[in-house]
Amino acid sequence: MSDKIMEQDITIQPFTNQDSNMVYAFFQRLSTETRTAFRPHPFTEETAKQLAGEDVANVETKRFAASLRIDNQDVMIGYFFFWDWHTGVPSFGIAVADSYQGMGLGWIMTSYALEFARSHGKGGVMLTTDRTNIRGQALYKKCGFEIIGHDLTGEFLLIHRYVINMCLY
Repeated sequence: MSDKIMEQDITIQPFTNQDSNMVYAFFQRLSTETRTAFRPHPFTEETAKQLAGEDVANVETKRFAASLRIDNQDVMIGYFFFWDWHTGVPSFGIAVADSYQGMGLGWIMTSYALEFARSHGKGGVMLTTDRTNIRGQALYKKCGFEIIGHDLTGEFLLIHRYVINMCLY
């Protein structure tokens, strides 16, 4: 495997109600370290069934899988989501399978997510991250997020704001 993943090799698509096995397989491949840094929900088979089942119809969440074609099969290697979609600045979360970290997948997925939110009229995207998640913080900074404080649990609170060019007369 090369050191970089090429954007054209990745398929990013919303979760469907057919994806629970793929999501659960992804959960099983996450290390304890990744699960500690990314903890929006349990990583159980039941959670995978819920996220790729009833949650697909939830208008408040948008969940996406990033997959790579390996041996004629689509393998989920990344996952991102938005919560509070009705707001002008929804919350964002992202996880990359351990064996694909450091290869550019986080940047590809975050860029896709930011463009998706912008194209749907959002004013920005917020996220929280553990203070020890140095790799994640570097990604978020590279993608234009800025630390604006911390939440009640002590995690860093970051925001990516969209710049709107306006002509004033």
